[in-house]
Amino acid sequence: MREIVKCGVNAIVGWQFPRTTIQKYLESQHPRLLTMDFDFPSTKPCNLRCKYCFINTDKRQQKDEKRTFKGRLDAKKLRPVFVSASELGCLSAKLVGDQEPLLEEDFIPFVEYLSEKLNIWLVLFTNGTVLADNNLCKRIHGMESMSFIKRLFELRVSVMLKFHSFSNEIEDNLVGVKGYALRRNVALDRLIEAGFNKPPAFSKPEEKLAMTGLEGDTISETWTRLGLESVIMPQSIQDAEKIYSLKKKKRLYIDLDPPVPIGLTRSQKIRKKNGIHVPKEQLLDLACRIYALNKEMGIPFEGASPYFGGLPCSQLPYSLYVNAMGRIYPCCGCPDIEADGRSDYLGHISEAQALAKAIKLNPYRRHYEKYGHAYSTSPFSKKTYEGYGIFHGCPYRDRAGDLLPPKWEIVVAEYLQNIEEFTILDKIGSVKIPHKKGGQ
Repeated sequence: MREIVKCGVNAIVGWQFPRTTIQKYLESQHPRLLTMDFDFPSTKPCNLRCKYCFINTDKRQQKDEKRTFKGRLDAKKLRPVFVSASELGCLSAKLVGDQEPLLEEDFIPFVEYLSEKLNIWLVLFTNGTVLADNNLCKRIHGMESMSFIKRLFELRVSVMLKFHSFSNEIEDNLVGVKGYALRRNVALDRLIEAGFNKPPAFSKPEEKLAMTGLEGDTISETWTRLGLESVIMPQSIQDAEKIYSLKKKKRLYIDLDPPVPIGLTRSQKIRKKNGIHVPKEQLLDLACRIYALNKEMGIPFEGASPYFGGLPCSQLPYSLYVNAMGRIYPCCGCPDIEADGRSDYLGHISEAQALAKAIKLNPYRRHYEKYGHAYSTSPFSKKTYEGYGIFHGCPYRDRAGDLLPPKWEIVVAEYLQNIEEFTILDKIGSVKIPHKKGGQ
């Protein structure tokens, strides 16, 4: 008899991994790479102008490089990088930037190579405009959008679609393009029609075990291949809980998070100037509400994450990020690192054995090897912490210091232990945060 795990969706295939897989990689004495973030080679500028863009004004790329696309990787140069990654054990890749990847003609051949030759899952972050426009999709990829979506479904692909508000006016304003919200809705409907939000199937039992931790006929009810990327903005924060409830209503993974402090969100001063700053107290209030929603959906609390409601990030000790210029960093939220008394990136993909060298240079990986956990800040470094040695915070966000209050993760955990029984799905906005003496 098949066992069904009943609980709200809380993981998208290729981004999150089960504890068993993470621990196996972290315990290895040899350089290992479980997943990798990267920028797909871009020849065209993005077709949106988002107010919070993490690439715009990012110091990793000079203005002339952004304007002409000179000096960037191309798909041909990127393939050997993933061959190396696969040899190091890489199971997935997150395409996080830096333009809109579906505008590129080389996209499908590249994904076919990852999926069919290297057995690597791709988590695609997209604004979905190509998926909603038959003529545009046919012009770029030689097929109408529904055929294109079905081809993605046949491959090892999960999709994260940009989605901030149910208001067309607010959404269009945030991305800087009129009519985007309507196209986004079409793209989402087509992805659901293709089955991306259904429990995922895997070609081999060992792949299912590595990607989800499940064996045999157990159905992957808590996993999905479709999610929404929603950056918390003051214009759309009132929609956050309603969007998050789609985890259960539509079986979507929801990436609901404050802006990463780089690009147009790199400082509180810049965010206020651009009208996109959310006070940290308001973000903490929202975090508590979101985790209360998780509690009602039956999703276990494993520690608060910068991705509100999602699993705490475990990127730093077992992953790397390769940007559009071929430079290697610990993650896409770290524009530089401080290691061995220098501020620098971890290497360039053109170097021999670049990824293996970068893994060894990664200070978070080395911290794990020395101390048994990847991040120094409490509660992540305490053995009593449920995610000890696996889950931890985000040092770049903590270093920014102006996004979330100190010890916010502990406040969320204490709040969840003390809330009264209620149905938050029916009472959105009713949660109050108890304010304790001492400012915590």
